[in-house]
Parts: sequence; structure tokens; C-alpha cells
Amino acid sequence: MLEIIMIVYQYVLLLCDFAVLLWRCLVLTLMSVWRTISPPPLASLAGEIVLVSLVWCGVVW
Repeated sequence: MLEIIMIVYQYVLLLCDFAVLLWRCLVLTLMSVWRTISPPPLASLAGEIVLVSLVWCGVVW
């Protein structure tokens, strides 16, 4: 009897894990679509020091 309960318990846990995985995939996909349509506002760089560097290492002409 205990073996049957353990097997059922394992399958229930597996189904719950799969449901959580699907839920997280759905939420992250919807968040990505939302951020693509409506991106967050950009931060102002007024008064900040910005370093822009251009490195050509590995580029072969």
C-alpha cells in the first residue's frame, strides 16, 4: 500500500513541477512581449561621465 502511495505522490509532484514550469514560461513570455511593446523609460545621463570604448580585437579584415 505504501508503494502505491509513493508512486502517486511522485506523479503528483511531477505534475505540479510541470505546471509551475509552464506557468513561469507563460509569465516570462508575456512580460517579454509587454517590454517589447512598451519598454521602460531610459535613464537620463545628464551630468554623468560616460566611457565609450571601441575594441577591434578579433576582427580580421
